[in-house]
Amino acid sequence: MGDMLGDLGASLDKIAWADYGNAHRDAEKLFQGAWDRAPELFTALRTRLDELPAHVVTRAGELISWCLGQGDVYTLKLNQFVPDGMSGRRSLSIHNHTRPLTSLTLAGGYSSDEYTPVRSLSSYNEGDSFSMDELVGHPVPSTRPGLVHTIGPDTIHGLTDFQDGTLTLAVYGAFVRPEITLFNTVTRKVEVRRSYDSAKQGLMRQLDEASRQYLPR
Repeated sequence: MGDMLGDLGASLDKIAWADYGNAHRDAEKLFQGAWDRAPELFTALRTRLDELPAHVVTRAGELISWCLGQGDVYTLKLNQFVPDGMSGRRSLSIHNHTRPLTSLTLAGGYSSDEYTPVRSLSSYNEGDSFSMDELVGHPVPSTRPGLVHTIGPDTIHGLTDFQDGTLTLAVYGAFVRPEITLFNTVTRKVEVRRSYDSAKQGLMRQLDEASRQYLPR
């Protein structure tokens, strides 16, 4: 990492992430301090991007995420918002999270709605159909450069629009659940997305099942 990102990473390493409420309040203070040194922050980000291998870049819907580093618990990412072929400038899905995250808007900004399902999330299964009437939405304040905020793991939300060139720096904290529930706004089907560890365990079980036919009898 560049010097400033290295200092930020060292400070993130000291946070007690198990207490996610206090942890993300501490993260918000660190991000606000980083924004107070915005020119250095942008220089450090450019330096770090030059060093990144291709495999640390992922895309999900409208979000391209560049992994800048991680500790034992947290992951630090630069998020780039780009229109999605299916949903445009809206989220492809309304969803909760496997872990809380604290976000600093670096450029542009986005608007979003938060939702309350009319029934519990646990009553939805992967592949179920749903109606938007089942999700009671309300708008939340739009973000802008320099704004720092935290999204809790139980917050159910979706983007409604974002500006060209929107970038955020986000730190993702401790996992609180192995999977998230997504309401796909295009297909109107419920999807389940699993964390890396949970998905890996599922893949291991599939490999074990596939290999049984080759075991000696």
